[in-house]
Amino acid sequence: MLNPFAMKWKLIIVFLLSFQFSYTVGQELLSNPSFEGSSQVGSPPDPWVNCGIKSSVDTQPDSWGVESAPSDGLTYIGLSARTEVDGSVEKEEAVGQSLSQPILPGQYYQLRFDLMHTDEVSDGLGNYSAALGIEVWLGKAGCEQTTFLGQTPLIEHSDWRSYSFDFWAEDNYTYILFKAYVPNTQQLLFGYVFMDNATLITDDTLDYTGNVDCPVFVPNAFSPNDDGRNDRFHIYYNCGLLDTQLSVYDRWGGLVFEGDGVQEGWDGTIKGKVAPEGVYVWLLRSKNRLTQTEQVQEGALNLVR
Repeated sequence: MLNPFAMKWKLIIVFLLSFQFSYTVGQELLSNPSFEGSSQVGSPPDPWVNCGIKSSVDTQPDSWGVESAPSDGLTYIGLSARTEVDGSVEKEEAVGQSLSQPILPGQYYQLRFDLMHTDEVSDGLGNYSAALGIEVWLGKAGCEQTTFLGQTPLIEHSDWRSYSFDFWAEDNYTYILFKAYVPNTQQLLFGYVFMDNATLITDDTLDYTGNVDCPVFVPNAFSPNDDGRNDRFHIYYNCGLLDTQLSVYDRWGGLVFEGDGVQEGWDGTIKGKVAPEGVYVWLLRSKNRLTQTEQVQEGALNLVR
């Protein structure tokens, strides 16, 4: 068994994918990538369609009193999510479209999009101020979630910032879906996130000639206090990982959590009891989707309440 304390702690806190390649201008697979259309509540611009639980994605600005400027073009979309009082998911909006050409196995792709947090939106149920993240899914039919590509961290910045997912396809896909996800919590929560300037490109002339690393984005602290922000310790990545297994150890090397670090994450408890504040060590075992090699990454985590 690998001893995390025998390893040098190395905390990777940015998205990074290292390639050596050459390519010409890529071919765009998305139609209307900057979400151009008439501002309206509950309907994304064509050819984007609503997907997900009670999804009614808005075309912004000017809906719900939103005034924020777009990242690109004239309009963008807003996706919401909310939970019940017990923390169960009541709504997670998603938007998707059929690709202009299918994603093909053995081909390298680059996905980019801009996101921004907002607290401008409110309705009769509450103020949508909680931070949300975006999950990316590939499918083979309308609104189908066949393969989970990855997810962003929770979006807490109030300016437009770009996020990227670079991947090598293993199967055929004809559909892409973006879904707002809500953090695991035990309380009522309302959130809203803006999205704009999406692009998905490929190029048949792309020639991979180097090694591919797939590091992860990992927060260096989290606060499991049920305030709807950073209540669980998750890993995030923008490249191809398989079989992600996350382990968390206390200062004495005792195992306090083991499970899936992407969808599940650690809730800050040990055998159902509140874990003490302090420094913990995380260890991630995974398989690189492209190279099919096993990889281990590790780092330090500070639990605060």
